[in-house]
Amino acid sequence: MAETLGRGIAQQGWTLVTGGYGGVMEAASAGAASAKGKAVGVLCKKFGSTGNRFLSRRIVEPDLHARLRKLIDIGDAYVAMPGSTGTLAELATVWELMNKGFVPLRPLLCFRFWEPVVSMFMEDSAGDSRFETTGLPERKGGLVSLADSPETILDTLRRHWES
Repeated sequence: MAETLGRGIAQQGWTLVTGGYGGVMEAASAGAASAKGKAVGVLCKKFGSTGNRFLSRRIVEPDLHARLRKLIDIGDAYVAMPGSTGTLAELATVWELMNKGFVPLRPLLCFRFWEPVVSMFMEDSAGDSRFETTGLPERKGGLVSLADSPETILDTLRRHWES
């Protein structure tokens, strides 16, 4: 999924920005590279500054907080792939910063892997779900959109930037 998404991002002429290391980040970067696109890695000096081999540019930040801030600042949209606590921290941080108005509203898309985690914050007082699956939401309860596939994410982003 990550490689397909990275390839699709590059094919649209967009720049992929990731945390720059292995796993999902490397797969997405490989996808972007396979489409002759740009893959930027925001690295943490404390982790080592090499990053994966598919990066066309490396940005090295001194610590995790600065790295996360840089990822948020340079992103025009955010996608949470299936991941672990690092991805959860990134998702929660960007969601809260948008919720509080500290960063502009931007597309925040999650694969359904994250639905159990974010669903507790996505219900109104009557228990009705506020997940948006067809477009980008405008209110607190709907800042996160769910997606089933890289193609859905790419279509959502394309529609967002075309409007």
